[in-house]
Order: sequence, then C-alpha cells, then structure tokens
Amino acid sequence: MKLWMKKIIWIAIVITSLSGQHWTDDIHLFSPGISNGGSTPSIAVAPNGVVHAVWMEMAEPTYYNPVAIHYARSDDYGETWAIRCTLTELYPNRHYYQPAIAISNNYVHVVWVDVDVPNSYQGRICYRRSIDSGINWEDPVLLDSVGTNWAPSITSDAYGNVNVVWTDKYYNNYSYYAFEVIHSSNRGENWGNVIPLYISYGMFANFLSTSIVSDWAVPNKVHIAGNIRII
Repeated sequence: MKLWMKKIIWIAIVITSLSGQHWTDDIHLFSPGISNGGSTPSIAVAPNGVVHAVWMEMAEPTYYNPVAIHYARSDDYGETWAIRCTLTELYPNRHYYQPAIAISNNYVHVVWVDVDVPNSYQGRICYRRSIDSGINWEDPVLLDSVGTNWAPSITSDAYGNVNVVWTDKYYNNYSYYAFEVIHSSNRGENWGNVIPLYISYGMFANFLSTSIVSDWAVPNKVHIAGNIRII
C-alpha cells in the first residue's frame, strides 16, 4: 500500500497486489468541512486488514489559520473509507503538524506536533489513542512540552509496548539538540520518562527527521533511525 499527497487539496491512496506489480486508481480521502491543503500522511494496517490513515490539513489557506490532524479508516483493505474524524480541536493560531500512526490489534496510536502560533514556536509532542479500532478516541495526552520538538515517529507491538521518538532543540544558557524517546508498556495507558538518545551541545545542528519500528522477531526491541545535519 502506498500513500502520498497527490494535489494540494487531496490525500490519495492506491492499493497494490502481487508485491507491488499492479496498482489501483487513486482513492481520495476528504476531511470534514472545507479543505485547503493536506500533507504529511501516515498509514498503518492492522492484522485483520483494517487500514488506518492520518494527515494534517489546513482549514484555510493562510498562515495563522488552524491546521488540524484528520483520521480515516477502511474496513475493506482500502477500497472504501467509512470512518473519518478530526483528532485535534480547531483553535485560531494553533497548528498541528506531522502526525504518525501505529497499530496493535484494535489499538490505534497517533502522535503529532502541537504548536501555539504566534505566541510560541515550540512544538509539543501529543498522543492520542483508540482502543476500539478508531471508532472512539480517548483524550489527548501531552508527552513532552520542553524545547522545540519535531518530527515524531511511533511504533507498537503485540506485547503492549508503544515507543515514540522525535527530535528536540532546547535553549538554556547554551543549546542542545537531541533525539528523544518515550516508552509505554501498557498500550499507551501510562508513559515513562523522556529519555535523550543522542545529544549535541553548543553547536548548530538540525535534527531533521526520525523513524522507529518494532522488531516483531524480538520482544521489547525497537530500531531507530534519524537524520542529523551539522553546520
């Protein structure tokens, strides 16, 4: 399955069979209300074949109008999409960026960056879950509000472990740049402490992106990749 942004107002999905040799026509996902832009999609498939997708979408084509995180679910392997909802509130001057999604059985885990514009450009890492395959959603949980957090990635496994990694830039008397990770052992019910994985002090660097995946062959093991640019 492949997901990409086809046009400024579409999130498009195509479905593959035979190991990617054949692809269906585009399937456009529409959000509730008026849409003026969609980007940064993320997609996951449950063991029962239910497909889940999230993306960010701008309500109006201006910088300070709200950006929300939208969710959609397909019960027939992506052929049609029945459940659609907004996972974030629409507040003026508040933006929600870079959603990521992970699935473990009926549990759907979503993270994103929450930015209060223009009062602060510091991003907060927020998490929200559904325990009934995306039908109902619990209240959002704040995972980290310190520093300038960006580019979250999330993974989960069949043993109840959920892990989130992101980039962070923090200013004090000096600055540091880090990859940070947080872990839940009970499917997102409770979370441990934020753990820095790599720290660079006092130098100008950009931690641009992260990716995390669970090792299904080894319980409680994850693999993390990140992109660092040092100037």
